[in-house]
Amino acid sequence: YTDPRTGDMQFESSEISLRGRLRNDPLSSGAMKNVYDFLSDNGQSYVVKRFYRLTKDSENTAPNTLPFTFDEHLVQIQAEAMRIGLGQWFMNAFFQHARDRNVTAIDFNIAFTDAFLAEEIESPSPASGIPHITVESPGITWLVQPKRSTSVEHFSYTLVHKSRKKDLRSSTIYAFAHFVWGHSNQTMIFADLQGTPAFVGRKDGLVLFDPMTHTVAGNSGIGDFGLEGINSFLRDHSCGDVCNRLALDEVAPLIFDTSCNEEEEEDNSPSPGDADSANGEGEDN
Repeated sequence: YTDPRTGDMQFESSEISLRGRLRNDPLSSGAMKNVYDFLSDNGQSYVVKRFYRLTKDSENTAPNTLPFTFDEHLVQIQAEAMRIGLGQWFMNAFFQHARDRNVTAIDFNIAFTDAFLAEEIESPSPASGIPHITVESPGITWLVQPKRSTSVEHFSYTLVHKSRKKDLRSSTIYAFAHFVWGHSNQTMIFADLQGTPAFVGRKDGLVLFDPMTHTVAGNSGIGDFGLEGINSFLRDHSCGDVCNRLALDEVAPLIFDTSCNEEEEEDNSPSPGDADSANGEGEDN
């Protein structure tokens, strides 16, 4: 659940059971996550994702193993889900900012993917890497998303944010990334923005998935490079047409005001940038 006013996030448990067939072998693999096909009994196709390693220097890349503790995996998969939810919260605020300024020349048909977490509760699947499920040893928790097109378009990477494309959709996404910097009170930027073509609001659009974040605290999940990641965005980003229409250079100047962040830490005031939210450069999963 994401508070529509503050962006604060929390997980809500559900008694809903999802049954279906999970493939044993990965559909694809990124730097740290495996992606598997899942077909539910009601005919809905999903992709389910889990980490197979939590650090890039890990030597264990076997597809169906879990070389870390259940709790370590749960924290990081929750962070992945929170990044998606937080991304949509910022996107809603971004579009509202455009409406407030009567700016219509942007692409409103962009959204973050729907996603939820699902825990295996009976016999473990071969894909899970869990040998058995007991009260003391629970099943793995998966990040579940609707299955969409395999065609992926990248707009930024982990530490690369250059605004290379000039079309309206790309310019909108670059402007969104700029807006987040200001709207988070200079505490967060989104990275590795990538998406697949899909219907958004019954129109041809783009669905973003698996974003990364860099935060001042450096604790938003795997791939958070902290100040290095933030500075990579401030270095690379160049404002295009949509940024200019929204006057983002005025409302969200690309200057890292460290004194402002120090004051926020002293106040301990909550902000979306402080939310616990988690990929790797060019990772398509």
